[in-house]
Amino acid sequence: MTDADLTAALEQLGVEAADPRAVLLLPLVEIAWADGAVQEPERLRILELARGYGVVGGRSEDTVRRWLSTRPSPAVAQLGREVVVALTQRHRGPGADWSTDVLDRVEEQCLDVAQAAGGLFGLVFSTSAEERAAITAIREALRAGRARYDDDLPDPEGGQFEDV
Repeated sequence: MTDADLTAALEQLGVEAADPRAVLLLPLVEIAWADGAVQEPERLRILELARGYGVVGGRSEDTVRRWLSTRPSPAVAQLGREVVVALTQRHRGPGADWSTDVLDRVEEQCLDVAQAAGGLFGLVFSTSAEERAAITAIREALRAGRARYDDDLPDPEGGQFEDV
């Protein structure tokens, strides 16, 4: 994703390009909406994670709160996944300080959000079938995106690098 593409995508998502951490919350919001409504414990957990990411105040927090009150479209959710993966692959600018284990953390937090409102004392039946399906879809999209970027890297064994 070029700088211009990334800037345009972040703008479309309502996330500040200078500080795109709010986009990490979009997959979590998608999980919260998976069963048709955001439950209060899910909303509170996402806002807690937002504070942990430093998404406090301003346009980015407003965007997260909007996502929690009005379900993002599937196209917005897909774009968010693509942007999250693209940001983890950057070597300069926004996202350059993110490592690819950010994707693993997002996957873990998806399950955390799904379990926030479900189950009997949080022990059994803690995620709905819709939430499990959404978690699987997000996990597959993030992993496929990461693999796509990994495939684009030059292969030192394949002669992509030139000897100097």
